[in-house]
Amino acid sequence: MMVRFASFCLLLTVLVVACSPRVTVHLDRSMPQNWEDKRVGLLDLGQEPPPSAEKLGWLAVDEKASVFAYWEILNASAFEVWESGGNVLSLTKNHKANEFSLRDHHRIEGDILFVSNLDSIGVLRRLYAQPRKRIMPLEKKEWELSMGISGMPLYAAEISPFGVESFRRNPESATGMYENSFEARTSGVIALQGMYRFHERFAAIASLGYSHLKARNISPSTKTTEAWEHSTIVTAFAGLRYYYLSESFWRLYGAVQCGLFLHDGNSGYWKRLEAPNRSLGGQITFLGVQFGRKWFGEVEVFGLGDNYSVILPPFGGRLAVGYRF
Repeated sequence: MMVRFASFCLLLTVLVVACSPRVTVHLDRSMPQNWEDKRVGLLDLGQEPPPSAEKLGWLAVDEKASVFAYWEILNASAFEVWESGGNVLSLTKNHKANEFSLRDHHRIEGDILFVSNLDSIGVLRRLYAQPRKRIMPLEKKEWELSMGISGMPLYAAEISPFGVESFRRNPESATGMYENSFEARTSGVIALQGMYRFHERFAAIASLGYSHLKARNISPSTKTTEAWEHSTIVTAFAGLRYYYLSESFWRLYGAVQCGLFLHDGNSGYWKRLEAPNRSLGGQITFLGVQFGRKWFGEVEVFGLGDNYSVILPPFGGRLAVGYRF
């Protein structure tokens, strides 16, 4: 039974993927795509477009008869209309074939129109264009400024990604056991980050971070607290961000940064880690999400470095709010 079901699913997938409508487009002129609104209106045969509609050109779409093909040619038409800068397809021919015919074809033809207010057209079916390229063209250079807080950084969680690490090593002596029994916690890295986007896919970023670390020395025999150690950490990083997806409201990205890692510590914690007061640090972000336009929210859920260490999302990433210029 499971084999039959899997075979049916595979066949269904092949039928959907294999459907690639043939599209012919002729443009007298084009307009920029509207990334804020990807709706495309569909005027059926006999429905008159408004007098204010501007004709950009015409298209014809043709595909062999099948169960899914008619909806595929409507979707293909919507994309071509949107990509041309239009938002209405006024049909001049609409032939829906017998879906079980071996020779018949689905075929639609129509004029590509642009209307200033799509909602002003009353009797209208709406399609939604899905761009093949999910990166919105960069019309001008873009700046961002954001303030955020991160989870546990790598220096305080060398093994665990969740925020608290207890060191229980196997020392060779009682002295070694005492020196290596402690826990570390931080307040999370508070960071101001700036971004300059100079390309559709790439942006330069820089960040300045602050965090406070508290280490607890533990008695290996009684498991009680022997002493507390405190330290201030500052990071100054710069690097590049790469956008996997960038639309008007949603953005997905990855990033890499490196730079200075500074701490004020001569405490036992830093001596145990053999970490100098000044060293090279960094942060790799594998997956970050932004949502919003001018004001936006930002969530980084998968990364590794001195701002946060997240191996199993969503624990310990970065939350931020920012503004675009």
